[in-house]
Amino acid sequence: LFCLRLYTTVSSLDVRRSLLSLRVLISVLLYLYAFAFNYLENFLDNILSNNCNEYFETITGRRRKVETDRRLDGQVVVITGANAGIGRATAQELAKRGAKVIIACRSVDKGEAAADKIRALYAGANVVVMELDLSSLSSVRRFAQQLSDREAVVDILINNAGIAFVPEAKTVDGFEMHLGTNHLGHFLLTLHLLPLIKKSKLGKVVTVASSGHLVGKINFDNINLLNGAYAPVKAYGQSKLANILFSRELSHRLGADSTVRTYSIHPGAVNTVRPETTSVASTFLKLTGLTPEMGAQTTLYCALDPQLDNETGCYYTDRRLDGQVVVITGANAGIGRATAQELAKRGAKVIIACRSVDKGELAANEIRVLYPGANVVVMQLDLSSLKSVRRFAQEMSDREPIVDILINNAGVAFIPEAKTVDGFEMQFGTNHLGHFLLTLHLLPLIKKSKLGKVVMVSSSVHLMGKINFDNINLLNGAYAPVKAYAQSKLANILFSRELSHKLGADSTVRTYSIHPGVVNTQEGVRHESFSTASVSATFLKLTGLTPEMGAQTTLYCALDPQLDNETGCYYANCRKINKMISTATDDKAAKRLWDYSCVLVVDTDRRLDGQVVVITGANTGIGKVTAQELTNRGAKVIIACRNVDKGESAANEIRTENPGANVVVMQLDLTSLKSVRQFAHEVRDREPVLDVLINNAGVMMTPESKTTDGFELQFGTNHLGHFLLTLHLLPLIKQSALGKVITVSSSGHLAGKINFDNINLLNGTYAPTKAYAQSKLANVLFSLELARRLGGLDSTVRTYCLHPGPVNTELQRHVYDKSGAGAMKSLMKCIGLTPEMGAQTTLYCALEPSLDNETGCYYANCRKINKMISTATDDKVAKKLWDYSCVLVDLEDDYRI
Repeated sequence: LFCLRLYTTVSSLDVRRSLLSLRVLISVLLYLYAFAFNYLENFLDNILSNNCNEYFETITGRRRKVETDRRLDGQVVVITGANAGIGRATAQELAKRGAKVIIACRSVDKGEAAADKIRALYAGANVVVMELDLSSLSSVRRFAQQLSDREAVVDILINNAGIAFVPEAKTVDGFEMHLGTNHLGHFLLTLHLLPLIKKSKLGKVVTVASSGHLVGKINFDNINLLNGAYAPVKAYGQSKLANILFSRELSHRLGADSTVRTYSIHPGAVNTVRPETTSVASTFLKLTGLTPEMGAQTTLYCALDPQLDNETGCYYTDRRLDGQVVVITGANAGIGRATAQELAKRGAKVIIACRSVDKGELAANEIRVLYPGANVVVMQLDLSSLKSVRRFAQEMSDREPIVDILINNAGVAFIPEAKTVDGFEMQFGTNHLGHFLLTLHLLPLIKKSKLGKVVMVSSSVHLMGKINFDNINLLNGAYAPVKAYAQSKLANILFSRELSHKLGADSTVRTYSIHPGVVNTQEGVRHESFSTASVSATFLKLTGLTPEMGAQTTLYCALDPQLDNETGCYYANCRKINKMISTATDDKAAKRLWDYSCVLVVDTDRRLDGQVVVITGANTGIGKVTAQELTNRGAKVIIACRNVDKGESAANEIRTENPGANVVVMQLDLTSLKSVRQFAHEVRDREPVLDVLINNAGVMMTPESKTTDGFELQFGTNHLGHFLLTLHLLPLIKQSALGKVITVSSSGHLAGKINFDNINLLNGTYAPTKAYAQSKLANVLFSLELARRLGGLDSTVRTYCLHPGPVNTELQRHVYDKSGAGAMKSLMKCIGLTPEMGAQTTLYCALEPSLDNETGCYYANCRKINKMISTATDDKVAKKLWDYSCVLVDLEDDYRI
């Protein structure tokens, strides 16, 4: 501590005062260090002399030499970094004792030079040089495979290589250099060679640590010492402590009955610097450091001393996935690709599900080059399109009988405001809804696996998240990239949690959600402005994890056998996080999100095969989207519209998407009661049964005008036309096992009033908004009264009325006056829903099985609205409107109820 304080004081001096004085002070520091070091060595000797079975120390100035004459004839010894220093000294001694020594080093040329020197000393020495770069896990695995091909047994593994006090740098795999080389490289190497070591009568694993472990701490929360936490001594201390803990844990896992012994050692302060190096530190080591031969003594002591034969002392598993099927979304790049590569290497059939098939094939080819036998398949999947999700799931079901692991990895981050194909906010729609629908569609296949897994890649950004149930798409100025991303990532966790609950404790399917770390995949950076993108990219390069490292927690959940009995939990940095914020463990919110998501994606596989559906105004907008979806589900859809040519155009587009679609176009002008009667008559002649009638067509805020029959245009079209149509088709609907009448109203009904004394708003009382609100309130009251007159749930016909949301369609063509048309259209593009999204509540009413036992209710945003304004639930007004409408349309007695 005195040395450190003095060094701090010296460092604060103005070095311009006197360079000579500074050198003198440094010399004093070095002598103080030498004194303190020798004192510490002797102190450690005293406290460790009776406990040398796990960590062996020998003391500077009292260095002992191995005194045994033990031979290693016929034994195989692997020594990492044995081209120089104490590794080479160790190799030389063991080769002299008859061992076959494998020098495993990065530079084969330097290794061969060392081997030649050993052979020159001992003519019969059996020394082999093999290439090994401990800073590359790929190199470690390749070395281990080559060694397994060459040798039947390994008797001793000496983990000797290492680096010390280097400037901040990363390994090939993105780990902090000290930890990655000194610990992880040796950790992986040891476990890959362990099967060979176990074949030895008495195998040994000797790991060269250091007294530097005394200042070490394993920084589990920041293992790579990112974000300014790096210091060379700190990094080195952590790696050397990791060496000791690894040796200790390896001993524990092998057990007392194992034939393998583990040892970790401190070699002393060894002078291994190059002769030409002239720094102060190297000069000090030349003066005070041990020779490599002396430094090798503790290593040799552990390898040779018979007394140690009965003494014995970061996450990795060799689990194989042969024959298993794994689906990974977004596996064409980043951590998804790194995950795919690792699982393919372990024998799994990996399906890369990505938007760009070309990029997917490129990634697949790269994996096949690394592992020629890799079974990798690329399939197209766009998570921003629910249609694409369903198509992918159907293709998967056709191809594979079982899916063992689904990894929901793809995502978008911090993008400008945008919408999915279906009209959802892009981050929520892609990151959550796309994966939600995909998981539920693949779940039947996953349940067939002996142990199925669903791994959801979330993010620590969920800590800032909130599920905005009242404004899930963050419309009307509520959008912010971080806010949207955080909501989607919180949704990932709640979904995983609720999925676990719904599956139950007896399920064979496990669910996991994870935080991969801050990974440098440029996801999100590409969406920044030019001025900030370069800064963010540079920051990520300096502090971000590599994709390979970011994939580790995903692989941990997919592979670790200990997690086979865990489900519904959240993981980060390859460990379970037990303390979560309340929003991420709110079971009520999780259930609500599940139910809401089901509604948003209309997640029912209900078919309408053989059923007949009439949809008014289905040549465009939400009507056309509704027609498309119902034909996909097997229904015969009759598009009832005023313009037959536009209807046929829409029908052709539907048939293009679905060649087997049964679509018929019939002419219907709701502004003409004659046309309504004629259409109904034609339908009755054609069809014996009508299963669903969707009153979708309408006009909105038009200039004052009249229908063919002289009624105010909006009231006459939106209400009276549909009123007459429904009652004329009701006899056919009653023939259905479960008939439905769905009327598309609007939240505009909130401003409505039925003007019985002036229903056509004559004499200057007309206003477009007033007329529209009256017609939409009439829709609600009609649906309510129809349900009552049919007898409620005693009838086989159900009625529903709904608000589709502010949809950007041709319906608004009369809303914009000339002066503000541009601004209003731009506003609708920003806040308006797409027709696909606007159709969701209609489809919800048509398809959701739970609504089969509801009638006469009002729906919005795919949920029933229980609190309605009094004018929309006034039974007297509803009855009065019904009777008045019968008069206005001159309803025939045959159709009165």
